[in-house]
Amino acid sequence: MEFKEILISLRVKKGWKQYELADKLGISRQAISKWEVGLCKPDLDNFIKLASLFNVSLDYLAGNNLNRYLIKHEKNKIKLNFRNFIFLLSIFIIILYSTFKFFILFNIING
Repeated sequence: MEFKEILISLRVKKGWKQYELADKLGISRQAISKWEVGLCKPDLDNFIKLASLFNVSLDYLAGNNLNRYLIKHEKNKIKLNFRNFIFLLSIFIIILYSTFKFFILFNIING
């Protein structure tokens, strides 16, 4: 079974609606819906909270593929960190360029 199927099964066994599970985790109902249709998976913190709420192992919740889940989670984290780095580098270059242009203009005016 995949994570999404396991999550639905566990939630239904508890008799919880999506919004009830979402309230217990402190997240939106839409997040639960996305997990259950397989659009995305929870971050590691919510994954651990889910296992605790349902009193199951992380490995069971991951469909006995915990290592694959953790590796994918880390890859996504690295992608995010790289995107943040590129964004910040772009901002830095824009500021540097603007400062350079200002000093050139200032020297021309006061020439």
